[in-house]
Amino acid sequence: MHVTNNFLNKGHLECTVLSVIERGSNRDPFKQLALKWILAQNFGEVKSGNYHDVCTIESMGTGDDGRGERFGYRLIKSVDLAEYPQLSVSNDVVRARMTMCCILRQDMSS
Repeated sequence: MHVTNNFLNKGHLECTVLSVIERGSNRDPFKQLALKWILAQNFGEVKSGNYHDVCTIESMGTGDDGRGERFGYRLIKSVDLAEYPQLSVSNDVVRARMTMCCILRQDMSS
């Protein structure tokens, strides 16, 4: 998860949680479904002269696979939201599109 967060959060200038649709519980405290907005100069290692903004729906939580082994997940998909239109192109901001899926497992040797 540390590597994933470093990749996604590098170069963020502004970000906000627009809406939390679903929160965690005692059974799955890491579960969340939320709409988010990010303004960044780059996403990951992709650098550009322009700024990028993106609205996303993000889901994360934990589950058990077919062998009963625990895993974590983080799914991110850009979405178009009429109430959050692209920032003015005169501000050199480009609306980004992205889809990302991460499956995480604990390293039992650490």
